[in-house]
Amino acid sequence: MDQAMNFIWSAALYVNLAIWSVIGFLCWIPLLFRSTAALSAAIMVSTLTQADTSHLRTSYENAVNFYSRGFQTIFNILGPQTRHLQQSAGNAPRTAIQWDRVLVEFLWSSLFWATFLFGVWRLFS
Repeated sequence: MDQAMNFIWSAALYVNLAIWSVIGFLCWIPLLFRSTAALSAAIMVSTLTQADTSHLRTSYENAVNFYSRGFQTIFNILGPQTRHLQQSAGNAPRTAIQWDRVLVEFLWSSLFWATFLFGVWRLFS
């Protein structure tokens, strides 16, 4: 029975890694593009107005590390080190999912890729 559960956990791990490698990448590139553009604009504004831009580092680091954090999250949930843990009956605190933020990011990614693909299609047709 232990080998069967090990196989199921491994299969779940690899399926989730495969899905994240595609979905995460498709969301990460537009996020990175937007964050880089915002950082460039903020640098220009900061240079002209001498405004404080120290808060931008955290935002940009979050965008850069988004893709790798997805893999870390999968390993934290499904990795070999968590397989031996007992399932607690709802004792872990839950955070509310910000569905509006998820929707905005999905729409932004869709718009980014549609614009990109339309541009490539127009370039080569």
